[in-house]
Amino acid sequence: SLFNSLVFTIGTTLGVLIVATTAGYSFAMFRYPGRQPLFYLTLVGLAIPFQLIAIPLFDLLVTYGMIDSYAGAILPALTHPVAVIFMKHNMEQALVEDLLNSARIDGASEFQIFIRIVLPLVRTGIAALAVLMFIRRMNVLFWPLIVFRSPEMEVATQFISGLRGIFRPTPWVEV
Repeated sequence: SLFNSLVFTIGTTLGVLIVATTAGYSFAMFRYPGRQPLFYLTLVGLAIPFQLIAIPLFDLLVTYGMIDSYAGAILPALTHPVAVIFMKHNMEQALVEDLLNSARIDGASEFQIFIRIVLPLVRTGIAALAVLMFIRRMNVLFWPLIVFRSPEMEVATQFISGLRGIFRPTPWVEV
């Protein structure tokens, strides 16, 4: 179960870092139609509890046959509004528009600018977000409890919660 926890945690952490960094860069440095409504939609995502969307997500995973798989547990956890907002504000603080424009004048593509300039400048924010997401994902119980059905796929939090019944009966077993 510790190996499954590491696969789930590292997979979701890396995925959240990729999604949040690119979305934060987009929100912070580009001006395009619909940017503000998309960012407000991200803010609204903070107000929706995950338990509210768990049933439709589970139904979607059943439809695509992703129950009891790493992909089924990792993919829905990739979007994290707090991470996107954190990276957006971090990039607004760390990046200078003139530096990016000078790289464009020198002929660098947007991908090169992102990899060679943006990521090194915001690496401390990425490291802080990585630590926060790793701890958060390592301690999660709700989503893996829904997705992972077999004992071979359970994560450490599921394993530990199951140990409680060995030493002291759980309330739902006593009935």
